[in-house]
Amino acid sequence: MPTTIKLRVKTMRLGMGTRTAPVIGTGTPLQAAPKKTTQTTRTTQKAAKRVKSGGVRGHAQGAKVVSTVIRGNVLPTAKGRRVKPTSTGEQGVFRMGRNTLRLPHRLDGRRRQRPIFDFGKLHGGIARELLHPLIPDLEDYDLTLSIIFGTFQRRNLLQGCVESIRAAVGNVSYEIIVCDGGSHDGSRQWLTDQPDCVLIEGDLSGAVPAFNACFNKAKGRYILTLNDDARLLDTTIKDALPEFDDPTVGQIACKFLEKGSWKRQQVHGMTYVNFGFVRSNLAKSIAGICGGLWATCYQTYGGDTELSCWVRRLGYKIVESDSKVMHHEHMDQLRSKNLRTDRKRGQFFHRWPSPEMLHFRGPLPNVTPTEAGALSTIESGQLQSGRSSRLGKADPKIGELPPTAPLWPERVVHMHLWTDEDPQASLAASMQALGSKGHHRIDWTRVGEMYERGRQLVEACAQQQPTFVFMQLQGNNVPVEAVQEIRRVVKDPGLVIASWSGDVGPGQGPWHGMRDTWAYAMAPHVDLMLFTGTGQVNLHRSRGMHNAAYLQIGYDIDRYFRASSPQPKSHDVVMLGQNYQAHFQQIPDNDVQARRDVVGAFQGSGLRFGLFGPNWGNAPVQHQTGAADTYRRSAMALSISVTSRLARYSSDRLIRSMATGCPTLVKRFDDMEGWGLKDKENCLVWEHPAQAVDLAREYLGKTEELEEIGIKGAQLMLKHHTWRYRITELSAILAALRGYR
Repeated sequence: MPTTIKLRVKTMRLGMGTRTAPVIGTGTPLQAAPKKTTQTTRTTQKAAKRVKSGGVRGHAQGAKVVSTVIRGNVLPTAKGRRVKPTSTGEQGVFRMGRNTLRLPHRLDGRRRQRPIFDFGKLHGGIARELLHPLIPDLEDYDLTLSIIFGTFQRRNLLQGCVESIRAAVGNVSYEIIVCDGGSHDGSRQWLTDQPDCVLIEGDLSGAVPAFNACFNKAKGRYILTLNDDARLLDTTIKDALPEFDDPTVGQIACKFLEKGSWKRQQVHGMTYVNFGFVRSNLAKSIAGICGGLWATCYQTYGGDTELSCWVRRLGYKIVESDSKVMHHEHMDQLRSKNLRTDRKRGQFFHRWPSPEMLHFRGPLPNVTPTEAGALSTIESGQLQSGRSSRLGKADPKIGELPPTAPLWPERVVHMHLWTDEDPQASLAASMQALGSKGHHRIDWTRVGEMYERGRQLVEACAQQQPTFVFMQLQGNNVPVEAVQEIRRVVKDPGLVIASWSGDVGPGQGPWHGMRDTWAYAMAPHVDLMLFTGTGQVNLHRSRGMHNAAYLQIGYDIDRYFRASSPQPKSHDVVMLGQNYQAHFQQIPDNDVQARRDVVGAFQGSGLRFGLFGPNWGNAPVQHQTGAADTYRRSAMALSISVTSRLARYSSDRLIRSMATGCPTLVKRFDDMEGWGLKDKENCLVWEHPAQAVDLAREYLGKTEELEEIGIKGAQLMLKHHTWRYRITELSAILAALRGYR
C-alpha cells in the first residue's frame, strides 16, 4: 500500500548560527495518502517528477517552512540547490550554502520510503524511554545555585547582568562565577570588589574554555549558564528550580528574548539549552568524560549544544520552562570571529549527525575514542559498583515520606509468593503502579522445580526488559545462576534486582552460628537484600552484607479494613498464630516459650479467648480468607512474634489486626516506635503474660477508650502500612541506590 510520511523542515539556531534541519514527526503512524487532489498535492506531484528525473530542491536558509506530503515521497518545497539522490538509495542530501545536512529518509524516487531509524523502538522491541539517568548525585553542596558566564571588555553589560541576578535570586543561596578574558576596562577590579562574585582569570580562547573553568569552580547543586549581555527577570530562578524536583530532569531550557521574540533553541528537532540550568554533578561528569567541555572542538558557539546532547544521551530530560531571560545580543568583533571559526569547523554535525544519537542507548556519536570508551563504560552499567554504600540513609521512618505515588516509573518483573490462600491483591496492584512502564508477575509457588522457576524468570526478563526485578523469596527458591543470566539478557544499566524476605526462622535468621547460607550466596548477585526489620538489616550489614536494606511488610486493604458499623463480639481476646516448635528455640532471645505462656494465661483467665493456628492441639487454623472477620468480631487481639529482640521486626498479623480496627495487645519489641506504635494511644503494650491479661480486663471495662485505641490503630495502618505506601518507600530506596536521594 502507498504510504505517507511527513517531514517538517525547521529553521533553528544551533549555537553556531542559523541552519535548517529536518525533524521527523513521531506521533502518528504511517497512513495512506488522501486521494483527493489539492493545491498541495498538485505542487508535490511536480516535485515528485523532479525526483524521478534525478533531482530535488532543498530549503534555502530562512525560507518559509512548508510540510509537503505526497504518495511515496517526502520533499521540502522551498528554493534551494538541486541535489541528485544516489543510485544505491543512500540518504538524500540538501545543501544550504557551505553547510550540508543528511536527511534520515531515502530519496531514491521509489513509490514507498522506509525510515532508516525509528524513534519508537529500542532493543528487543521495547519502546524507547528515558528512565534511568546514569550519573548519580552523590555530593554535598555548599550552595544551591552557581551562575556562570564569561566576559571581556564589557563592564557596563557585566554590571547589568550581575545586578539582575541579585534581584532574581531571592532566598536561594548562590554565587556568581565570571571568567574574564583579560579585560582592561575595570571589569576585573570591579568583580574583585563584589562579595558574591568569583573571578577566574582567563584568556581569549573563547566562551567554551571559559565555561569549562567556571564549571570546575562551581559549588552549587545547580548551575545557571548565561552571557554577560543577558538579564534575568525577577521570576527567572523561582520559576525554574522546582523542575529539578523530578530527578530525571537534567537541564532546564529558559525562554530568551532576542530580536523582539521569545524563543528556545533546537537541534535535530529537540530543545537544547542556550540560557538555562543544569545539574552540577551532571555537567562536571560530562566534562570529565569529554575532556573539558570540548574546548578543542568549539571556541564560543556549539559547546552549549553539545552539553545538551550529552545530557539527553545519559538518560536525562531537558524540560522547557516558562522561566525567561532577556538577551541583549551584542556581537562584538571577537564573537563575530569565533562564530565564523565555529561555523567553518562544522564540528557539531560531524559528531552528532543523527537524532538517534541523542537518545539513551542509541548508536554511538562520532566522538573521539576516549569519549566513546567512557560513554560505553557508563552505558554498560560499570559505574554502579559500590552504590550499596548509599543505602544506610535509606531506611524509611514513619512520617519521613509523604504517601504519594511512587517516585520513579519502572518496568517491573515481580516473582511473588502466594501464601496461606492469600493472592496479595494489594501488593500486586501496588507493584503494578510502580511498574507504570510495564509489569509482569510470576507466582513461584505454583512452579515446583527451582531451576524451572529460574528459567521462567530469565525468560520473562528477556521479554520485558525490566528496570526492577522484585523477588519474594523465603529461602533457596531461585538459583543464583538465574540472577546472573538476568544481568546478561537485560540491557538497561539502571536495572535493580532485589530479594525480599518477610520472615524470620531457624533457616533464615541473621544470628551468629545460624548464617543464612542461601541469602549470603544470593547477596553478591543482587542489588538489594530486603528484610522486614532494621535489626536484621544491621546484623547482616555487620557481617558483610552491604546491600541489606529495610522494607516492612504491608497489608491488603481490600481485606483488612475497619467495619463501618460495630460488629457483635464473639471473643474478648483472639490470637492467630502457630505454636512454634522446638527448632525455633535455636533462635537467640526467642519468645517461643513466652508465646505459650501468654496463651496459657489467657486460657486460664476466664475471658472469652479465641485461639487459631497450627500445633495448638485442637485449635482450628484460620486462613487469611477469614482472618479479617475474626479480628472484627473480637474485642481485642493478641500479638507476639518469634522474637522481640530484632528492631522493628514483628509478625504481619500485628498489622492485619490493627488495620481492622481491633485494639491489639502488643508484646513490646525493639524500636516498635519506628512503626509509629504508641502505648495506650493506638495499641496496648505488655511485657509479661500477667500484664497482658490485666490490660485486657481493664480495657474491656473501658469501652469508649478501647474503641478509640482501635480507631487510631487502624488510621496508623492505613496511613503508613498499606502496600501502596510500602511501595513508595521501596521507590525511595531505589532512588537512594541509584544516587538520586
